[in-house]
Amino acid sequence: MHGLRERKKQRTRQAIAEAALRLFIERGFEQVTVAEVAEAAEVAEKTVFNYFPTKEDLFFADAAAMDSGVIIDAIRERPAGESPSGALRRLLTDKPAFEAGAGQPDGLSPAQLDMHQQAMWVVQRSPALRTHLREQFARLEASIAELLAEETGASPENVEPRVVAAALVGVIRAVSERFLTQATADQSDQDRQDLMAALAEDTERALDLLERGLGGYAVAAPRPQPAAGDTEPEGEAEPPSG
Repeated sequence: MHGLRERKKQRTRQAIAEAALRLFIERGFEQVTVAEVAEAAEVAEKTVFNYFPTKEDLFFADAAAMDSGVIIDAIRERPAGESPSGALRRLLTDKPAFEAGAGQPDGLSPAQLDMHQQAMWVVQRSPALRTHLREQFARLEASIAELLAEETGASPENVEPRVVAAALVGVIRAVSERFLTQATADQSDQDRQDLMAALAEDTERALDLLERGLGGYAVAAPRPQPAAGDTEPEGEAEPPSG
């Protein structure tokens, strides 16, 4: 029963997000109200806010590139010998949805991909969405700085974690902004492919630059392994004899 309820909630969330995106693409972000989104998704306006605290959250519901949790986890769980900049490279390289901060999500149908690209053009035309993006970048930067300070034992006054965090987020921010300024609704498929290839190259060059300057900062140490005597034997322990 619990699983069924969760699936129903996920379907409702997805229906709201898809209805909102369709309206935003058709009419522009500022021209659509939350009440209209609720009507299109056939739910109450209160239900929309239960899933999405703000109108901006509605638009970025499926924005993988801005999933700060995934980025933070990639840095926190990086293997021994890897720097934070190396972790970011691995994430951007291994996940097409993160490539250039605005790349083509993997596994989408042509119709879904077209909608994704149209959504980026909505951002171009919306001051509110661009402001929200900047705020998301700022929160991500603060979270990374906090994590790095914790890992390195730096005090809140130390500038190094904040400088490194700003550089890491700067890669995603700079390439995302290039995409937003150069992608246009009337681009041909070849132009889109050329732009995505250029963004991927920009990302690689930026990460190369970071690695040269920051590759030795906060390199992950080997994680402690449990001692042989610390592992619990399988099954129930036998009671002591006698």
